[in-house]
Amino acid sequence: MPPTPEVPKSVNFSQIPMKLAGGWQGQDDKFEDRVVESFPNSQMLRRFYTGPGRRVELVVIYGPNDEFHTPESCLFGGGWAVEKVDISRFAIAGESLPFEIKTLRIKDQQGNTAIVSYWLSSDTIRAATPQEFLWGRLKERLRNQKPSLSAFVRVSDWWSGSEEKMRENVSAANREIAVHIARMVKKDTLRQASSQP
Repeated sequence: MPPTPEVPKSVNFSQIPMKLAGGWQGQDDKFEDRVVESFPNSQMLRRFYTGPGRRVELVVIYGPNDEFHTPESCLFGGGWAVEKVDISRFAIAGESLPFEIKTLRIKDQQGNTAIVSYWLSSDTIRAATPQEFLWGRLKERLRNQKPSLSAFVRVSDWWSGSEEKMRENVSAANREIAVHIARMVKKDTLRQASSQP
């Protein structure tokens, strides 16, 4: 079996810009200790992007661990119910792999609605669900390919009011952020490859 990828020592999250098109401005924030403890071998980013009347939350978990906590499992424990699920796909110029994103409309017991999207990406796999991603990982191992580090990416809007506006905000942020995540993963994969004996 191929070796597992090394633990990232300091992935360069600055490759994900603080300013996005359309007037979004980012502000980094910290995770709760219990969240950090759940991913001891990963690097993590939590950032809020705000614009005129808009706010989204970006979460990136980057490392060798493929056992990601899906939003469905976390949200259920927090009192949220999933009302609708969509999977969308889009391509970005210069990227051979399309991006697949799972989007959830969720509602809590007080009737508040939010939009949560997520996707998983390595240098060779992009998937909207952990099952698809792990299937890709299994195929890599069967071909004796060394798996690269992987990124779990979640973009959420809990604040903007109408479902249409929240979906618009999440979609725009995903399209802006996706290309930077892809470049970050590719650079880190090349760095790992060059450091092998």
